[in-house]
Amino acid sequence: MKTTTKTLLWFTTITAAIGLAVYITRQQKNKMKLARIADEGYEIAQDILYPNKLKESRKLRYGPVLPE
Repeated sequence: MKTTTKTLLWFTTITAAIGLAVYITRQQKNKMKLARIADEGYEIAQDILYPNKLKESRKLRYGPVLPE
């Protein structure tokens, strides 16, 4: 194999590995976030999902929410 082909193959493999690691890390972070929200006991917890968001929704309800 030529050196450029080896280098390109190596670079592609490393990039794929990094992409997979980032994907797995984000999935784990999302699962931990959802588990923390579930522990709070809210079905829709926008204050926990988006703590830096200043605008509050008019439909924000605390406690169990039944579908309409």
